[in-house]
Amino acid sequence: MLSSSGTGHAADHDLPQLRGLHSFENREGVGHPAPQASSSSQSGKGWATRPVAYLTQDVCVLVYWGAMAQSTLHDRDKSHPAPALDLLLHEMSESRDDERYMGAQFGVLITVALALITTLAALFYNTCAGEGCNKVDQRLWVIPSWIYIVSPMLLTLLVSYAVILSTQMTLRSYYLRNLERKIHLLTGQSGASYPLPSWSHLHLEVAGQGRAGLVSRLNWYLVHGLMAVLSLACLCIAIMKIPSTRLRIFGLAVNLALFSIPALAAFVNVAGGARIWKYARHNLPQRLERTDNDFPKAMTKERSLASFLLLPRYREELLKALFIPITFFVVLLATGSTRALTREVLWHMIIYFVVFELFGYQARYLFNDVKDRHVDCSTALQKRRFPCSLKDEPSAVVAAYTVVGLRLSLVLLFIGCILPYNHLAWLWHFAFVVAIFVIAVPYEMARQLCNQAALSHDERKLRLWTVLLVGVVGFGYGLRTVVGLWLSGRASVSPFVWGFVGASLFGSTFVVLTWGLESTRAAADQLSIGKAHLGVLRGFLERAHRRSGASISSSAKVLAERQHLFAPWSFLSIAATLTLLLFSMSLVRIHLESRSLIWIGLAVVLLSGLAVVMRVSGCVVYTAAIFLIIFIFLMRHSVLLLPSIVAAAVAALPLITTCIFRGLCFDDLLGASLHQSPARSRSVYEWLSKAR
Repeated sequence: MLSSSGTGHAADHDLPQLRGLHSFENREGVGHPAPQASSSSQSGKGWATRPVAYLTQDVCVLVYWGAMAQSTLHDRDKSHPAPALDLLLHEMSESRDDERYMGAQFGVLITVALALITTLAALFYNTCAGEGCNKVDQRLWVIPSWIYIVSPMLLTLLVSYAVILSTQMTLRSYYLRNLERKIHLLTGQSGASYPLPSWSHLHLEVAGQGRAGLVSRLNWYLVHGLMAVLSLACLCIAIMKIPSTRLRIFGLAVNLALFSIPALAAFVNVAGGARIWKYARHNLPQRLERTDNDFPKAMTKERSLASFLLLPRYREELLKALFIPITFFVVLLATGSTRALTREVLWHMIIYFVVFELFGYQARYLFNDVKDRHVDCSTALQKRRFPCSLKDEPSAVVAAYTVVGLRLSLVLLFIGCILPYNHLAWLWHFAFVVAIFVIAVPYEMARQLCNQAALSHDERKLRLWTVLLVGVVGFGYGLRTVVGLWLSGRASVSPFVWGFVGASLFGSTFVVLTWGLESTRAAADQLSIGKAHLGVLRGFLERAHRRSGASISSSAKVLAERQHLFAPWSFLSIAATLTLLLFSMSLVRIHLESRSLIWIGLAVVLLSGLAVVMRVSGCVVYTAAIFLIIFIFLMRHSVLLLPSIVAAAVAALPLITTCIFRGLCFDDLLGASLHQSPARSRSVYEWLSKAR
């Protein structure tokens, strides 16, 4: 029998269908005949007793179906018990309530959309953009052009929300149809041509966008078409109000790209509703398990695909990205040109920094990480880059290459439409981005030649190609320095030359120190697979530790002891210090005679050599001495206090970096030991939350 809760919900929603079934059975002679109307039915008593008669019929029908359900349950195999009928009826009632609520939300969305279209029409009619646009008609208000670019996005937002609601309704439709079939099975109607309830199947004739009747389908096409026409008309009117052609192209491209997202989602919803349902059913066990485990936080050792595509390199590579703003402000401080920092110059630097780093350089990083995903996901040399669980998934690889193309498209869009283009500025913007991929060619070639030499066991060629690789790996730092100099407005050639060479040598020093520590994470034979240059650097560490007898491991500070003068990180640090000193002198405009320049160069080389070969404590002392000597030297040549401090810090930067790295082990590097991060986070949290 049905429980009271199940009967109540069924009576609310299925009474009309049950009444129809009861009348059908009476006409066919099944059950008891329907009561005939008499002359007394027109009296007050007859009209008062008529609802009671209908209610009695409905209760009888419900009892009849409940008896059928119980008999069906008894007849089924006991090893496969069916769900309770009252639970299914209750769940169907709740789902239909949700469906009605979603329908009401669509009505509200239509009202909001009409109000928004009216508001935008008034805005476009009474405003204009650009100075002097209201001289012809004084009633027009002058507004910024970006309002015309952003305003159509409001309609895109409404369409996106409507698509989300529509997708939920599609998923609920599949869910309700499954509930109905379970009820049909329990009530013995699985083979009936008109089982009850069947509304979720019947209403597809009108509401099923992909499987509706011809007239209903045309009506759905009309709805979607008018929605697209109104949105595109609003976009076209807004774009035509923008006076600049470049901004028109930018606004049109951005809005069309954003509108294509809900349009594609709507197409998938209409054409692939079954795929959405199957995907949801496939992920249901995982979601249930997570709920049973009290919603644990994901502690996987790899990044999600969305995180990787959004920002492929987000740790040590972001430190390199700061070279552009650092160089920009260092030049302004060292030259005393802070007053020349206008709003236009600052916005130019910020926008191009985003274009160059987040779009251009991250596209190159993404391309390299996809290409090297099998090497990076090896057991010994695993890095937190491409998700290793998806390295053989074609859809993940296609998504990665699609994002590469999208980033490069954004680069072209911003350079062509947003950034300044006068005085061939657009050509410099484009050339700097192209240089990102040009300097990658010798790096990739040298790395490939290193791996080939390791496979052929040619030690001489391996050392030769490793030297070439170390020499070109810092070009990215030099390129960023040149970009920062150009954005600051420097016109003389000398700072560009010394800046590129000095920053490239510093970049090579930084990378070689990182590689030296990375070479301790695996054995020498494992390093020869995909990372052969690390094996060469490990050889320098082994020779340095052969005298002390200390073991090499990822937890050992392998650079803390005395180092050889001709170790890669040693002579690169000396060369970078000398070159950056010349760069600093070119910024503050100090011109020395050849003899004086040679003496100051020899002094810097001598002190830098002592700093890099001594232990860590001695490295710190000699680095501080070099900083003070350069600072006093600049002050004696009539350089102001702040520019002297900045120039001395720039010249001593390679030695400062070397001292920091020599006091670290590989496990201390940012992101090297992922399994220790939760423990460290908990310890910091416990320290902060400790009562005092």
